[in-house]
Amino acid sequence: MNPLPGEGKLLVVSIVGSVAFLLSLVLTKLLINSADAIGMVDSPNQRSSHSKPTPKGGGLAFFLVFIVLSLGIYILNPEYKPIVFPLLFGAPVVVLLGWLDDRYTLSAKLRLGVHFLVATFIFALVTQWFQFELFASFLPEIFWINAVFCILFISWFINLYNFMDGADGLAASTAIAASVLMAVIAYFHDSPEISLIYCLIAYTVSGFLCFNWFPAKIFMGDTGSYFLGFVFAALALVCKVHANISFYSHIIIFGFFITDATYTLFMRALGGHNVFHAHKQFGFHKLMAKGWTDRKVSAFYTMVIVLWLFPLANLASIYDDYGVAIVAISYLPLLVFEVYNKAGQP
Repeated sequence: MNPLPGEGKLLVVSIVGSVAFLLSLVLTKLLINSADAIGMVDSPNQRSSHSKPTPKGGGLAFFLVFIVLSLGIYILNPEYKPIVFPLLFGAPVVVLLGWLDDRYTLSAKLRLGVHFLVATFIFALVTQWFQFELFASFLPEIFWINAVFCILFISWFINLYNFMDGADGLAASTAIAASVLMAVIAYFHDSPEISLIYCLIAYTVSGFLCFNWFPAKIFMGDTGSYFLGFVFAALALVCKVHANISFYSHIIIFGFFITDATYTLFMRALGGHNVFHAHKQFGFHKLMAKGWTDRKVSAFYTMVIVLWLFPLANLASIYDDYGVAIVAISYLPLLVFEVYNKAGQP
């Protein structure tokens, strides 16, 4: 019996995914073994969650696998070009920046400057040099206002994912959960190409998570967190232009990270603290201060994504006109969590 086209695509996804997982697993192990030689070891300090030197920069493994396979998809399947093209240009830049930051510790101004430049360039690529209009329904239909919002959105997402990479397995496990669930939403909203890219992210990060789960043998570092923040933000814009997936779905599925990072930094700024200084005042830090283990924190954030945010993200793609209301409903308990745990306060 000949397989149906849909079954054939699922078979391709599973084969490519298995290859991606194994390659990421092997490359991560190689990075662990060579960490000392290349100077990529994170020594603990008073703000660290770990107590012994640990290899870092592990995000390079899943980035390399993702970018090589995405390039293959780009070459072999013309229908993927509008989706993959911006990722192929922006991801290497933010990963190089993250790797240099992991290795040498760059200034905050330099990092932010590069983030803004990348975000501006990606906005231009997604809109094919401003040929496509990209309007957020909650903003006035004025191009430059929406352009500024999109650039700020990408820049902020790169940074917030970096901020939230502070517990073993947290950033990786939530990235996998969010990617799988966004793949489901994309598939059932007639966007199989987007679904494949999200599946590819999930498979590649899964290989890394095998070594990042508590107790972590390697950290993804800025290399990995910059990449994940960038690719998720870029895909949100790509979906807005090229797919039938609501922008609200993306900001809902990543809602826990968005509220935790944004609320915490807002409260720190309100208290007169330097928001660029390292600290342990995010919501997940507050849970760990209460005795929660890294595993429990990662499992909790992942469960919130699966059980609370995913149904609402799917609902937002069905009823896009009510997106703002659905976002408000999804974020309300997350904000209550931040307030209750006094995030952003000493």
